[in-house]
Amino acid sequence: MSNINEILIRFEAGQAVGAHARDAAVQTNPLTGAQQLFISDPRPISLPPELIAQILAAIDMPPPVEGQPDPVPTAVSRRQGQLALHAAGLLDDAEALIAAIEDPAERRTAQIEYDATMYERSNPFLQRMWEQLGGTPDELDDLFRQAITL
Repeated sequence: MSNINEILIRFEAGQAVGAHARDAAVQTNPLTGAQQLFISDPRPISLPPELIAQILAAIDMPPPVEGQPDPVPTAVSRRQGQLALHAAGLLDDAEALIAAIEDPAERRTAQIEYDATMYERSNPFLQRMWEQLGGTPDELDDLFRQAITL
């Protein structure tokens, strides 16, 4: 088994502005020869600026800009999303929004979206629900940044 790190680097205007890594391991199946990826901890860990600079230098990229926010995760687990909503005091409000949908088919569709295994930042349902909760797109980004740490 060999250990690797998934490196997530956020770029703005051609400059790296942040990076995270996830610990993972690759194991080769002795019977099939197929490689399998095992993520030991799905939560990203922040990399120290010195290590980011070394990684970027190795691939000939400029170092991150200090003071920029962490990258916005593209998806979080349902558990992480609901814990973040709970921490923000919005979990009951989100569930009440769904329960208040009058059309049974729309309510069922909303419940399926809410019960999804992963919450994707680009999901139109999630974005509409967040807006109905009074949140802005930037606040949703911050919620995703918090959720990925839970």
